[in-house]
Amino acid sequence: EQANGEKSKYEEELKRKREEEEQRKAEEERKRVEEEAEERKKFEEEKRLREEKEAEEKRLAEEKRLAEEKRLAEEKRLAQEMKEVERKRREEENKKKLEEENKLEEAEVVVEDKLETEAESDKVEENVNDKETDQESKDSLSDLFEDKPAKKEDKIDS
Repeated sequence: EQANGEKSKYEEELKRKREEEEQRKAEEERKRVEEEAEERKKFEEEKRLREEKEAEEKRLAEEKRLAEEKRLAEEKRLAQEMKEVERKRREEENKKKLEEENKLEEAEVVVEDKLETEAESDKVEENVNDKETDQESKDSLSDLFEDKPAKKEDKIDS
């Protein structure tokens, strides 16, 4: 009986040690699985953070590109606006020059007309004077001729 009791004690001790070993192995396995899960979770978090960082960098790069495009478009618009203002200024200058030239031409025409009118007036005056002079000449010639026959008659009478 004692041998049976010792055998039974020995078997119980072995059984208890096996159970402790199995519990230890199960605990180690659980820890390993937890560590792997923790590693996986850590890896996934790092991956998510990396992707977020890349997405943020892409977003910032896109914003920068759009801002640059907007700046260039604004510069181009301002340059066009300046060209348009300059074009209008030149047109206005040309218009003023043309108006001045037209005024000068009109003034020249007026002066020429006045000169022509004066010249015509002078010619008319000269013609009138010439006619008067002609008339006076004719009158005096007539007087001469009229007087001469009278003189001849006077001579004949005498």
